[in-house]
Amino acid sequence: MQTGAEHEPLREARRLTAELHGWTVFLHNTTLGLAHPDVRAYAVALARSVARPGVDAVVAESLHYGTFGHGYHHERSFVQLGPLEEFLLGLCFCEHCVRRAEDAGAARARAGQLVGRVLDGAPPGAGAGAGELPDAVAAYVRTRAGSATSLAAEVAAAVADEGSHLVFLDLTGAVKGYADGLPTGPLAADEAWRIGVDPAAVGAVVPGYALLAHARDAERVAADAAAYRAVLPQPCTLRAVLRPGAPDTVTAEHLRERTAAATGPGRADAVDFYHYGLVPYPVLDRIPVALKR
Repeated sequence: MQTGAEHEPLREARRLTAELHGWTVFLHNTTLGLAHPDVRAYAVALARSVARPGVDAVVAESLHYGTFGHGYHHERSFVQLGPLEEFLLGLCFCEHCVRRAEDAGAARARAGQLVGRVLDGAPPGAGAGAGELPDAVAAYVRTRAGSATSLAAEVAAAVADEGSHLVFLDLTGAVKGYADGLPTGPLAADEAWRIGVDPAAVGAVVPGYALLAHARDAERVAADAAAYRAVLPQPCTLRAVLRPGAPDTVTAEHLRERTAAATGPGRADAVDFYHYGLVPYPVLDRIPVALKR
């Protein structure tokens, strides 16, 4: 005889929890992207399918452009690339993205020129801050932010139609600290533009926003959370996602410190922990300790 959880697992989870979120990865799969080139229609349909069974919120991962640079994830390279060249290689110039920009041709030509010189043996560029991008490329990057914001608005509206609400998950913090929990340089909120995200603009069209606080240092967690809270408009809520185990956390007390840092005055409204299926039971045991006031 089947139990309730075996027969209707989502309904049983709904019954046993005070709040149930459906964490969903939207645009992080090449095969699906090729099969569904109309990204907006696919994202809206996926969001509706997740919201419809009755979750309180749909947590949207990868509802924006890709990570900082072409070489971050899977590729290997025998050419030394700097942060500028990696960022430029990650720009998308497909027909849909180009259609939204006024002078995409100039941006593509300039990006190709800068990358080409390094591929031909020149030393890589020194930096890739927003103020260091060539004018044509900078204008194109601003267009990307508008595209990501309007997509988030469409998906949020679809989720609301199903009686749920959207939490937009910003991956910038993960890109900066994923491997070792030691992010350096600018705070995540200041580099979200690299993945086409304008936190203030997105926060104006979604009811919830989440940052990935992948940092060992509690002060860095606090600073990241405060930076997002400072730019997000009300009434958009802010959640901080913490890893309770390696490489960010070493003890229950350490997790408690990071949790308190994330949720102090002027920071996140709530925390989430990533994630149940990837950590051993002793690490899960840290979470109740971290949540004690």
